[in-house]
Amino acid sequence: MARALLRRWNGALPADLPQFTAQWSGARAQPAALRSYIELCEDHNPAASICVPPAPAPYYTFALPPLFIHAMAMPLHLAILSHARFPLPLLGLVHLANRTEMLDTVAPDTVLDFACTLDGIDASAKGPSFTLHTEARVQGRVVWREQSTYLYPVRSDKARRAPSARTELTGEPIAEWDVAMDAGRRFAVPVRDFNPIHLSDWSARLLGQRSAIAHGLYSAARCLDVLRQHQPLPTPFVLDVQFKRPLPLPSRVALYAEPEKKGQRFALQILAPDGTDSAQTHLVGTLMPLRSAR
Repeated sequence: MARALLRRWNGALPADLPQFTAQWSGARAQPAALRSYIELCEDHNPAASICVPPAPAPYYTFALPPLFIHAMAMPLHLAILSHARFPLPLLGLVHLANRTEMLDTVAPDTVLDFACTLDGIDASAKGPSFTLHTEARVQGRVVWREQSTYLYPVRSDKARRAPSARTELTGEPIAEWDVAMDAGRRFAVPVRDFNPIHLSDWSARLLGQRSAIAHGLYSAARCLDVLRQHQPLPTPFVLDVQFKRPLPLPSRVALYAEPEKKGQRFALQILAPDGTDSAQTHLVGTLMPLRSAR
């Protein structure tokens, strides 16, 4: 965190940037973190297919939530992004998109071997961008795979706003819920992502935000849980999410979804506080059977 706070970008990408690799063998889900994650992301689902009694592993049953596995991999991501030879400041990075492939169910007491790589950083008019590639294996077999794309935004006269993808979905929302003011602080604990933009208004303003904003993966996790209730989808499946704008805290949101092939296309809208129709899109994505997504 000290390196992240002190690092500044000089505006140039080094020509000799190495490939970054981080590995963690023998990882297990921490019971307290898993309970906190489920209470925050899935406590609205009385029929959730995950049982987390107040007891340590291996007394858990069912399966790890796919995006909780992302939380388990966060130390690898942070190790790369705070490495002395990684040129960009950790603070200020924007999570643009996330693709999660759940290849098999993973019991909560399973021993996982993680590997994460970053092959390079691409320059663009909007700023440098890169993708972290992460895998989780069980006895050598890949059970979970993810690509997380980030941008370090810079101001440029050459930058042009690209036309936004179609996000309008017909019909009524399949769910609405309130995102509490403390959602950023509560979600930071199980996922170990204590970026100041999520913790409080004053710390977010120090980094250029108008207010505290929710973690993008928190929003995605809530959407995934509701979508799988709305249209059950067995493993393997793939969740693709693109983050369009920050979700200020607190907020009320509405989830819209419609069938797409054998899965669903969805959008999470930020509802206007005054009840008008001026909703804004926080994220869009698809949830698809993996075989039909390839």
